[in-house]
Amino acid sequence: MSLNLESNKEQINIKQAKPIASLIYEFEGLYLDAEHLMLSRGGAEISLTPKVVETLLALVERHGEIVSKDELMDRVWENAFVEESNLIQNIYVLRKALGKTSDGQPMIETLRRRGYRFNGEVRSIEKEKRAMQTDAVSTGQQPPADIAPTKTKALPIFAIAAAAVVVVVMIGFVIARMSRRPDNVSAAGDLPSENTLKRLTPDLYTRSPVVSPDGKYLAYSQID
Repeated sequence: MSLNLESNKEQINIKQAKPIASLIYEFEGLYLDAEHLMLSRGGAEISLTPKVVETLLALVERHGEIVSKDELMDRVWENAFVEESNLIQNIYVLRKALGKTSDGQPMIETLRRRGYRFNGEVRSIEKEKRAMQTDAVSTGQQPPADIAPTKTKALPIFAIAAAAVVVVVMIGFVIARMSRRPDNVSAAGDLPSENTLKRLTPDLYTRSPVVSPDGKYLAYSQID
């Protein structure tokens, strides 16, 4: 009785499959950059030729599936005539570099007369998130959370800035009223009696004050 080792999934034309440049594939402590065809472990690059890494990428993209030799040849050496020994050599180099999975299986398994299968557990992550994680580890900090914490220390500075804006607006209002005063008021005299400085907001943190065009109203926001 023969075993049916064919993949149950719909066959994919690996020649047409294009790597997603913004993704990095993580498996067994290794990171595979799809855009730059670079394999690394612990931040250190593993020295492999581009064709060898491209062979690995073709297998990782379809991890758990059987990829035939013809599919790999078409993917790695598109529109070029090469011997099958080149693919065999690439698989040999990859096996030496990758070793086995955590449960003792070969990372790249050979299925006779069918092809190869990648057995590692693969997780794809976006390149931007990977860069943030690397920076956080190098600086000894925790990786940033999805939602940034509230910056309570910035509140007093915000309140001082808002108060300064209120003062500037009030001074501008007084100057504007003085520029429209009647002719019988001397330029060297005191301000008219109706122009007095008065606090218009409660003794709380306020921000974004706006004076109405007619100068009768002052709108502002209150910081809770």
